[in-house]
Amino acid sequence: MLARPAFILLVALAAPAVAFAAAPGGPSADAARAPALQQKAPPAPGAEQKAQAPQTPVSIPIPEIARQAEEVTKLLRDLEALAVPGPAIDVIPARLPEVSSRLSRELDSATETLKHDPALTTLDLLTQSWQASRLELTGWVEVLTKRATQLEEALDRLAGLRARWTQTRAVARASRAPAPVVQRVDAVQADIEAMRARLQTQRAATLVLQDRVAQDVARCEDALGRIDRFRQGALGQMFARDILPIWSAEVRERDIRELPARVRDAVVTNVAQLRQFVGDYTGRLLLHGLLFIALILLARAARRRARRPAAAGKGGLPAAVAALLATL
Repeated sequence: MLARPAFILLVALAAPAVAFAAAPGGPSADAARAPALQQKAPPAPGAEQKAQAPQTPVSIPIPEIARQAEEVTKLLRDLEALAVPGPAIDVIPARLPEVSSRLSRELDSATETLKHDPALTTLDLLTQSWQASRLELTGWVEVLTKRATQLEEALDRLAGLRARWTQTRAVARASRAPAPVVQRVDAVQADIEAMRARLQTQRAATLVLQDRVAQDVARCEDALGRIDRFRQGALGQMFARDILPIWSAEVRERDIRELPARVRDAVVTNVAQLRQFVGDYTGRLLLHGLLFIALILLARAARRRARRPAAAGKGGLPAAVAALLATL
């Protein structure tokens, strides 16, 4: 009898607790998970952009302006050599027009040569010539690339200095720095701008020159590619018969049929060459003829003189010399 009232009492005490837990304002599992969800919430859209935004350049402290200005002056003095092209750069624009013109002529000549089935030795000579031109041009490209990289790095450094000294000027004016200090900042900014303009001009000229040289390198590559393709085709057809054998009846008949025309062409060619030779050397031929006639006359006179003493029985020339002259 006592167990039933105790059970009823326990149920009555547990009901309010269950109702409180299920109530909207009461604690729940979702409420327990709320801190974890808050910790894992994604950052605001603008937070990442703020982190990636460029930082404002740090201004130079007012007491450090004079010392930093001297360092900038030294840096600009070092960059002065970069603003003037060296001999290795000056030779490129001086020689490039002649090289480009020569490559144009050689490309036309190589194209015409490949149309007439050149021998492999001719292909080797063409390949060596174009490889030499490509080697010279690629060397120029490397020199120009190195210079363009140095100019780009110098311009990046000047851009950083420009931003820093611009910020320094703003801070100096806001802090009411003395007028000479502000003027010194202005002078440094002007020097930086002047050097920056010179380096930009040099970079533009270097990049344009680099592009011109690269175009000629591409022409060399194109020519070498054509020669290589022709070589591969020639090697593939080397053992393919493209003419009749010399012992065939067709070749003999053709040679017999073409023999009169060939003889006629040879005679016409020889006569034309002889006429050209006589026309070019008429004076020399006349001189040689006169000298030959004079020698004959002198030889005949010497023979007659040699015979007279011998006929008179007097001592004359030796017998061997008289015999030699007698044969003339």
